[in-house]
Amino acid sequence: MIRARLMTALALVAGGLAACSSASPATPTNTVSIGSAGVHLGTPAVVVAATDQNTFNPVTVTVTAGEIVEWRDDGSVAHNIIFADDSSIGDPVIDGGGGSWQVRFTTPGTYQYACTIHTGMLGTVVVTSG
Repeated sequence: MIRARLMTALALVAGGLAACSSASPATPTNTVSIGSAGVHLGTPAVVVAATDQNTFNPVTVTVTAGEIVEWRDDGSVAHNIIFADDSSIGDPVIDGGGGSWQVRFTTPGTYQYACTIHTGMLGTVVVTSG
């Protein structure tokens, strides 16, 4: 059910962006396995803040395949991370006050994610081959 809500939210955002732009449609997201996830996989290449204003900062990050992205919540509101492309990554809840969660991205592509606790809280990870 959470995955279905995420897919609906991402479709609505993509549709809204397409309606506001005369540019070519966005490239579809990658549908292969993202990699591994956990509380501490190593030193992150990028840290994304999950904020009390219900945003990810930065919204879009770029890493090289094999690198780690960390989501950190130094605020007071809990968030979760759901990827549209790989439900095996899970549904971690990142607690406020310094909670964190990491993903090592192993396959180049564009990965969209959302916090399903807070409507409209979306982000993107772009993974390059190096």
